[in-house]
Amino acid sequence: RLYQSYGCPGCHGLMGGGGMGKPILDDQWIFASDDETLYKLIKGQIPQETMPKTFANIPDEHVWKLQTDGTWKLRTVRMDTHPAAP
Repeated sequence: RLYQSYGCPGCHGLMGGGGMGKPILDDQWIFASDDETLYKLIKGQIPQETMPKTFANIPDEHVWKLQTDGTWKLRTVRMDTHPAAP
C-alpha cells in the first residue's frame, strides 16, 4: 500500500486517525477535502500546509492512488455512515 510505503502512518496514524499529523478520517479539514485540494496538499502546493515538502516528488499517479486508497475510502464510509451532528 502506498499509504504505508510513503510513511503516511508516521504522522496520520496507521489507519488515518491522526498522530502528530491531522486525522484523515474525520470531517474537520483545515483546507478542503476535494480531490484537487488533496492532490495539492500531498504535492506541497499549498503554502500554509504542514505536509513534508519531500512529497512533492511523489509521482502523480501515486498521489491520485493515495486519494483512492482504502484509507481515503474509510474516511468516506465513516462520513456516510456516521454523519457529524448538526
